[in-house]
Amino acid sequence: MVDPTAGRSIASGPAGLWLPVAAWAALIFYLSSTGEPPRPEPVAGLPVWPQAAHFGLYFVLGALLYRGFRGAGRGVRGAGCRVQDAARCGEGGGTPAAGGGRLMLWAFSLAILAGALYAVSDEVHQSLVPRRQADIWDWLVDLAGLLAGALAALAATRRRDKV
Repeated sequence: MVDPTAGRSIASGPAGLWLPVAAWAALIFYLSSTGEPPRPEPVAGLPVWPQAAHFGLYFVLGALLYRGFRGAGRGVRGAGCRVQDAARCGEGGGTPAAGGGRLMLWAFSLAILAGALYAVSDEVHQSLVPRRQADIWDWLVDLAGLLAGALAALAATRRRDKV
């Protein structure tokens, strides 16, 4: 009998996919729990855009969510199989267009949806913290960061899979 987990590390399993997401979401939650966020000093005489922190935090979250959903989708029969993996993946897989493209779109869509919902919950959370408030502009910056992070992860995946 063949062990289906042979050769797999913890990093490629569910814990390796979702613990980084949970840790990053916890960091965002912690930072949102602080009363008044620190205001950065101007850099080279230019004011630092306060939303840069929102963008950066959600850029990473978008990339991590994409990685998690893409990795989780690999367990779906035929999803995301490359041509050289066709025999291992079973029927229905084996072509990048048939499996990999759908998996990337699925992972990207779920990453944006889950991240957007988390960003809404983050803004609601901030509205409950003294000296903090919910702001639609912050949420829009969060969405921009999510999109950029998930797109960067998708592009890196496409580039890696072509090699």
